[in-house]
Amino acid sequence: MSHIGYIKKFISQKKTWFIAEFYILKNKETIIFERKSNDMLLNVLYSVNITEKNSKKECDSWTYHIINDNDLLYQYLSSDLFKIVNEKTAETISRHFVKTSDILNKIIRNKDNFLSIPSVSEYILKNIYKKISNIEEFVPLHLEFVNENLDLEIFNELLQFTKPSKEKLELIKSSKEMLELIKNDLYYFNHDKKITSLEAVDKIFLHFTNDKNNIKRIAHYLYEHCNNVLKKTSSTYTQIPAVLYEFNKDENFYIPFDEKEELINQAFNYAFEKKLLVLIGEKLYTKESYEDELNIAYCLSKNNKVNKICSFKINRFIKQIEKEVRKELNNPKFKYDKSQVNALKKFINSKFTVITGGPGTGKTTLIKAVVKLFQKVYKESEFRIATPTGRAAARIKDSFIESDATTIHKLLEYDFEKDEFGKNEYNLLSLDLLIIDECSMVDNNLFSRLLLASQNAKKIVFVGDTEQLPSIDIGNAFEDIINSKKITTVHLSKTHRQKDKDPNEQDKIGIVDLAYMIRNNQFDIGKLDNVNDSLKLIFVSDQNKCLEEVERNYINKNGFNEPYAIQIISPTNKNELGVKNINRKIQDTYIDKNNKKVMEINSEFKIAEGDKVMYLKNEGNLSNGDIGTIKSLTAKKRPINARFNDKVDEVLDFNQFSNLTLSYACTVHKTQGSEFQKVILALDPENVSPFISKKLIYTAITRAKQELTIITSQNSLIKSIKQKPPIRNTTLKELIRLMYKKRYKTYV
Repeated sequence: MSHIGYIKKFISQKKTWFIAEFYILKNKETIIFERKSNDMLLNVLYSVNITEKNSKKECDSWTYHIINDNDLLYQYLSSDLFKIVNEKTAETISRHFVKTSDILNKIIRNKDNFLSIPSVSEYILKNIYKKISNIEEFVPLHLEFVNENLDLEIFNELLQFTKPSKEKLELIKSSKEMLELIKNDLYYFNHDKKITSLEAVDKIFLHFTNDKNNIKRIAHYLYEHCNNVLKKTSSTYTQIPAVLYEFNKDENFYIPFDEKEELINQAFNYAFEKKLLVLIGEKLYTKESYEDELNIAYCLSKNNKVNKICSFKINRFIKQIEKEVRKELNNPKFKYDKSQVNALKKFINSKFTVITGGPGTGKTTLIKAVVKLFQKVYKESEFRIATPTGRAAARIKDSFIESDATTIHKLLEYDFEKDEFGKNEYNLLSLDLLIIDECSMVDNNLFSRLLLASQNAKKIVFVGDTEQLPSIDIGNAFEDIINSKKITTVHLSKTHRQKDKDPNEQDKIGIVDLAYMIRNNQFDIGKLDNVNDSLKLIFVSDQNKCLEEVERNYINKNGFNEPYAIQIISPTNKNELGVKNINRKIQDTYIDKNNKKVMEINSEFKIAEGDKVMYLKNEGNLSNGDIGTIKSLTAKKRPINARFNDKVDEVLDFNQFSNLTLSYACTVHKTQGSEFQKVILALDPENVSPFISKKLIYTAITRAKQELTIITSQNSLIKSIKQKPPIRNTTLKELIRLMYKKRYKTYV
C-alpha cells in the first residue's frame, strides 16, 4: 500500500535500520513502520510503499514526493508540521498555487512572492517559509548520496550538526556548509567520530572533489597503513619505511614522481599536527597505540602506595583462611604451598600484583585466597573478577560460585552499537578489589580502558600464563608489565593438578608433563614413546589422512552426544585442516547420521538441529566465544532456539544468525581461556605455517583436562614447538620504568 506523508519521529534509530511514526496527509492518521536501511529524513515529504509482515508494517521503498497540485499543498499545510496554520489559512495559501508544479521549490526560490500572499499575516508566512526551507535544505544533497550509493552514515552524522546542542558549538547551517565540510575536513571528521570505513569516506570525498592527491587524503591513508602494520604485527610502533612500503603498493594513488616526496612529507606533517600519528625518534605510533601505552604506564605508577600490614597479622589471617578452606573442601590436609603464601603476603602489601604460572599451579585456588584475605583486611569490600572471554568467566564461576565472574566488556558496560564503554575515566567502577584473569589475552587498548576505569580500586591483581598466546590485537601488556620489574610479581611453579596421572604410571608422560616440557623448552619427541592414557599421538603423513583421523576420533569419543566436553582445535581457519573445512566435514557427517532438520542461512552457511555453534558477539546474555547447541529450527528466517554454555537458553532472531558459526572445531585463539574434558589437536602434517609457534601449541594442549589427542606428523610437531613466535615491538616496559622513576623523584 502506498501513502504520501512524512516521518513525524524516529521511535528507534540505528545505523542500519529504524522504526518511525509516519503521518499520512490524506487521512491525518499515523502509522508505525520499520525500514531496514537508515536512509530517510525527518519531516520530508515521501511516497512510501508499505507491506505488512508478521503483523508488522515495513517500508519496502520510498521516493521523494513533489507537490504538484494545490489540494496536496492544502493537506501538507494543514498537517502537524505547521501548528501555526489553521485550515482557512492553508486553503488561502493553496489557492495561490493552482495549476503549479514543484510548489515547495517555487516557494523557496520566490521568497518575496510567497511573503506577499494577500489575506495571510506576514508572521505566519515567514514561519511557513522558514519551516519549508529548513526541511528542504538538505534534501538535494541527501538524494545525491542515495543515488550515488554513498555511505549514509556520514550524511546522518553530519545532519546531527545542523541541530543546536551544548556539545555542538559549531553548527552546519546549510547544505553549502555541509558540502564545504565534506570537501575540506571529511577524513578527520570521520576519524574523530569513528563513523565508517576509510574506503566509504574516500568514495564520498572523490565524488565531490576528485582531488586524489589531496594532502589530508594521503595523511589518512598513511594512518590507515600504519594501523594495519601494527595490527598485522601486534606491535605498538613501527617505522616510517614500513608504512611507506605499504603506501607505495596502494592502488588508490598515482602521484607523479617529482611531487611524491614533498606531498608525502606534507601529509606526514599534517598527520603529526592532527595527532593521527606520533613520531618518537624513529618509532612511529598511531595516536591510539601511543596513548594506550601511556595510560597503562600512568595508571600503574600513579598512587600505588599502600598501608603495609604487619607479617604477624598476615600470617594469622592466612592460617584462618586455610582452616576455612579445609572445611569447605572437607580436606584436613589442605595447606597453601610456599609460593602461594608468598603471593598472598606480597598481594596484601601491594597496590598491583601479578600472579603467573603454568597449568595446575593453583592460580584459581590462589584467586579465592586473595579474595578471602582482602575481605579480612578490608571489611565490607566489593570485589570483581573479570576475564577477556565469556568462556573464561564461566570456568571461574564453576569453581568459584561467589565470584560472579564476568567479561571485561560487560564489567565496563560496553555498548556495541556506539562502540563505547559506559565505565571509563569519567565514570569509574565502584569496587575495591579487581582481579583480571587470563591477562595474556588482553590487548593494550582493553588493558588501558580497564585500568582507567578502575582508578578507585584499592588493589588490582593480574593473573595469567606468560607462555600462552598473547592477545590477537595490538600490544603485549601482560609480559611488558612483568618485564618492567616494577610491579610485584609472583611466579607459581609447583604443580598441584596431576589428575591425568595414574598412580601406577608415574614414569609415563601425561598432559601436564607435556605442557611443562614445552613451557620449559625441554621437549623431547623420544619421551612421547611412553605416554599414559590421557595422552594420545597419531602420526600421519598427509592432510587427507589427518582429516580422516580427526573425524574418526571425534565420533569415537562420542562428540555428537557430548558437544561441551569434546573440542577439535586447529591453528588456522583456512586450508584442508582449517576450522571451516573440519566443521563442514563434521557437520555433513552429523546430518547424514542423524537425519536432522537443516536451515540454509546463506550459500556458505547452514545449520542443523543439534549443531554445535559459537556466538561471535558481545550481546545481551551472550559473549563473543560462547559455545552452544541448536535446540530447534522452524522455517527459514524464523527464530532459532539455542542453548549456550549448557546453561543459558536463547531465542535468536534472523538478524543474529550472522553472529553464529559452527564450533565442532575452533582456532586456538577462540578456545583460549576455556577448558574441555577432551581435546583433539589437528596440525598440518605436511606444512608448518610461520605463525604456528611453541606458545600456540602450548596454549592448545593446555585446553585439555582429561584427554588430549594430537594428530599430525612427527616433523610438524617438532618444528611447531621449536618455532618462536614473532617479536612484538612495544615500549610499555620502558614507559612503566620511566614513569616510576618520575614518580619516585616527585615523592622524594
